[in-house]
Amino acid sequence: MLIIQIVCVVCFTSFTTVTSMPLRCDPLDNVSYHKQLNECIQCEKCPVGFGKITLEESDIVVDPPYGSSSCIQCRPCKPGYYSDVHAYKCKLCTNCIELNKSERISCTSKEDTVCGELQFNAKKDTPRST
Repeated sequence: MLIIQIVCVVCFTSFTTVTSMPLRCDPLDNVSYHKQLNECIQCEKCPVGFGKITLEESDIVVDPPYGSSSCIQCRPCKPGYYSDVHAYKCKLCTNCIELNKSERISCTSKEDTVCGELQFNAKKDTPRST
């Protein structure tokens, strides 16, 4: 966010406006600004079982128009999420019940849920009495 002070020379009134300015190295794009090289550097992916925290949770400083000179930190995947590869985000665990399947192995921070066979919910016919 860039704050611009505008002064009206004719009316001697000062206006302040806030404008959104794109960052050259947006930390949400998993890059950081390297001052000596004057370029964006790709941040490392998180290890298996981890994902990046949100920008709001991080303590990095974003300096317009360049961005941040550090990368957003990683943390273990929250319950219900996993990351089985080096990545930036944790993925939502598969819900076997929604797929009408049984759960064979529960989801962990490093592996998705393993579902079993398709479950059938067949209703048994009951004879009618007359």
